[in-house]
Amino acid sequence: MKIARVLIPLFLLAAILLVPSSVAQEDPVEKLMKQLSPEEKVGQLFLVTFQGTEVGPDSPIGQLIREYRIGGVIISAQNGNFINSGSTPLQVALLTNNLQALAMTGVISETGATPIPLFIGVTQDGDGPPYTQLRSGFTPLPSYMAIGATWNGKRAELVGKIVGSELAAVGINMLLGPALDVLDRPEEGIKARIGVRTFGGDPYWVGKMGRAYIRGVHLGSRDRVITVAKHFPGRGGSDRPAEEEVATIQKSVQELRNIELAPFFVVTQAAGDARAVTDALMSSHIRYRGFQGNIRELTPPVSLHAQGLSAILSMPEFTSWRERGGILVTESLGTRAIRRYYDPQLTTFPFKRIAQDAFLAGNDILLLSEFSLSGSWEEHYNNIKETIRFFQQKYVDDPAFRARVDESCRRILKLKLRLYPHFTLKEAQVPLDKVGEKVGVSEEKLVPLAQEAITLLYPEPSELADRLPSPPLYEDEILIFTDCRTVKDCPDCPEEKLMTVDALESTILHLYGPQASGQIDPQKLHSYTFSRLKHMLAEPGADDELESLLAEADWLIFAILDLDTEHYPDSDALKELLRLRPELLRDKKVIVIGYNAPYFLDTTEISKLSAYYIAYSKLPIFIEATVRALFQEFLPHNAPPVSVPGINYDLITQMEPDPDQVIEISVANIAAGGAEGTSQPLDLRLGDTLKLRTGVIVDKNGHPVPDGTPVVFRFLYPAESLELPRQEVTTVDGVAEITIVLERTGQLEITASSLGAVKSTKLVVTIQGDQPAMFAT
Repeated sequence: MKIARVLIPLFLLAAILLVPSSVAQEDPVEKLMKQLSPEEKVGQLFLVTFQGTEVGPDSPIGQLIREYRIGGVIISAQNGNFINSGSTPLQVALLTNNLQALAMTGVISETGATPIPLFIGVTQDGDGPPYTQLRSGFTPLPSYMAIGATWNGKRAELVGKIVGSELAAVGINMLLGPALDVLDRPEEGIKARIGVRTFGGDPYWVGKMGRAYIRGVHLGSRDRVITVAKHFPGRGGSDRPAEEEVATIQKSVQELRNIELAPFFVVTQAAGDARAVTDALMSSHIRYRGFQGNIRELTPPVSLHAQGLSAILSMPEFTSWRERGGILVTESLGTRAIRRYYDPQLTTFPFKRIAQDAFLAGNDILLLSEFSLSGSWEEHYNNIKETIRFFQQKYVDDPAFRARVDESCRRILKLKLRLYPHFTLKEAQVPLDKVGEKVGVSEEKLVPLAQEAITLLYPEPSELADRLPSPPLYEDEILIFTDCRTVKDCPDCPEEKLMTVDALESTILHLYGPQASGQIDPQKLHSYTFSRLKHMLAEPGADDELESLLAEADWLIFAILDLDTEHYPDSDALKELLRLRPELLRDKKVIVIGYNAPYFLDTTEISKLSAYYIAYSKLPIFIEATVRALFQEFLPHNAPPVSVPGINYDLITQMEPDPDQVIEISVANIAAGGAEGTSQPLDLRLGDTLKLRTGVIVDKNGHPVPDGTPVVFRFLYPAESLELPRQEVTTVDGVAEITIVLERTGQLEITASSLGAVKSTKLVVTIQGDQPAMFAT
């Protein structure tokens, strides 16, 4: 009886303790889901754009936030949400604070709704306008390709840190990036105008750079900015601009796995560092022929195709990411490309159907931008409201649709709770007095990156000294031509020059002019635009001054961007000069510096040059780095991150193991019972396991070979002329490892090879009787 009396209170105590514990551990997402109305759940699915800076309660965006409970907004200079002037960081911080106040406090007093912070997103792809929205007052960001050209993941992480830190400081919590497209065919990249908005043309390196960049964003923002990696499942093989027409790529699922999807696999894998995992993917408006084996089958855009998107997301590499809460965000559902897909004549815009197709395809968040047929903002807002009301009604009427909305809403709430654990206004807003301390202060950190990115495309580094025995000298006449372009973020925004006509000249004088080293005579330095050169070529004899300068010049330097004659007719001025007047180049040092992608000149054109440098970015720090390279302060590398047909540079071939290297082989384990990696002597005997490791195997560019590169180990007992079965393994971070059991006495010779790299050190393992093995190389 005593035992029973003791046990009963213990059971009661356990029950009492368990009850509050289970209540306290209630899933915060499920708790929120119980509080939300159907209208609030539906609203969370929508990410919208709006015009201007007016975000009062009665403004169009104010109504969408208060009454329709939208989940977030995308801001841009093009839509006039801010102006790139000296006060841009403060403008943006005020804007985001006001938007969050509207979402967190305005809805409570007006509607009694549950306060949920907004996603506030932006595109920040680097290299200035037009793909970097926040510029004035922010640290100038290099292009993705400039980052890729460093072949250094730490540089990608550094840029990500700067981006994350500065976005978080002004209240932006969603980065539409980075881009993980693999540009494996540059000729298609030209048609698609991808330019430098890719880390490169090799899936391994794009994934490596992308993962480092994403980690940097999370570190720099202290996990207050989420990443939306784009353009899933990859549009590097697209042959037309994505905003104009839905492109078709002819590839099977297996081909997609090997190239396009590979970087996305990398950034969705949790192994290692959770901060290197992207929070979301942006589904792309791309379609495939032969996607599932039938060459005659042409899929709808994958962003709108339930079967196609499901087939990709069901791959093992993505299932665990989705289970952990990974989110899919659509590209803009109002682009001309999508409107043309649904109606090639552009006479109708079935906006509700488009939104429904995108949602049922498997997307969680729908980006409603340019969401009208006429281009008017009034129609844009009305279409958004009608679409949300349509979804609200389907939520009530259709149980299956309701379940899909709830599923996506849970994902969204989970992600927002990671950003703001308590959903308070204080969490969601940023201190205005701290903005100036955190934004626009990191440019100097990127100077080494700029220098590491500079690439000597032509000639080979070993030939450069013969072609350019010295840099420009004081007595040399130097004539510079620059592709000068002017852009505007919006009709009422100020004009902005991508590169000024004197960008190189002023940099040369700053570094080597009279106030510096005195190497250059300012009177012999002349700068002109591509427009002036094109006019001279079109009308011979019309510009005697320029023709005279061309005749007298010792150095001709051409600063080029991309080739886009549709929008910038003078962008082909250099190509026209090389074609029409090659005699003007005779006996001169002809230098081309590319501040965009490296594949706009062909083999014949390049052969007429003295040297061809690529910077991949037109930012001032890259202009300075190219000038320093021209004046031979350093010798750039010659390994662009994409294939360059004009110099017969095939990236995939360059990624193969260097045949001239000698692969090192070492013993990776130590005496039984010791800790691996210590310096204790080996004590391996017959029957023990031997762990072998190669040194870092490098490719033809001198970088570690991509993960998955095959390495074959050979095992030979020479005294018995006995060769054991070879073992093939693949590399990780350039290194291959295997384990073998020492099953025989005698002398064992171990060698390794990797594709064309057939030379290695020879590891000799000798076992005699029960004595410890002896090792020699």
